[in-house]
Amino acid sequence: LPAALAAQATAPRPINVVLITIDTLRADHLGCYGYKGAETPNLDRLAAEGARFEHAYTPIPITLPSHAVIFTGTYPMYSGMHDFSGNVLSPQQPTLASILKQNGYATGAVLGSAVLDARFGLNQGFDFYYDHFDFSRLEEANLDEMERPGNLVADEALKWLKENAQKKFFLWMHLYDPHHPYNPPAPYNERFKSQPY
Repeated sequence: LPAALAAQATAPRPINVVLITIDTLRADHLGCYGYKGAETPNLDRLAAEGARFEHAYTPIPITLPSHAVIFTGTYPMYSGMHDFSGNVLSPQQPTLASILKQNGYATGAVLGSAVLDARFGLNQGFDFYYDHFDFSRLEEANLDEMERPGNLVADEALKWLKENAQKKFFLWMHLYDPHHPYNPPAPYNERFKSQPY
């Protein structure tokens, strides 16, 4: 029994992966990147305790195809994801979620914007993909106007995390709040009235 306990104690623990993407968030407006006017203590703490990159680039500055780049590790001309909408990721294209799922991970995603809806294919490999947007109220050209506030995204993500915390997991949480038009909730709408971003 002591040998079994020693082996268990030295066995590598599974690595859980949490990916948080925040649409149109500028690094030069975060405390962890030196902006003194920032009030971003939670992001600053995540940056201090996790991985923070000095330089990160995207081959395309549009939400849907840039997330396809993140999840496939390919360029838009390879994945076919090169525009705002009207693109669908091929089901044959491996994604980070599908690879982790094949390796025994529980996979969940909670999204803040309809531009990442499952119908565009980024849901590949996810056991749970919380998009749930009502497309009947907007036209395709206005998808970027359909968003979910960050607190609701976080609530759903925490609910999924609580149900899957005992497993190896990959959680993707996408926030859209800094995207134009800037409409911060109270008390930030008054506190930052002159600079809502």
